[in-house]
Amino acid sequence: MDTRGVGVMALLDFLLGLSIDEVAIRYRMPRTAAEDELRAVLLAYGFDARGSGR
Repeated sequence: MDTRGVGVMALLDFLLGLSIDEVAIRYRMPRTAAEDELRAVLLAYGFDARGSGR
């Protein structure tokens, strides 16, 4: 699965109720990498997901 596929799957898992920590464990990445992956996928689909520390 390519990087975009992992990001989409991680986003789906998150939207279905997994916590960000559970997503990070499932995809074997640090929590910050999981957050960045979710933000990148959302941004690719036109959502501003930069967070409050813009």
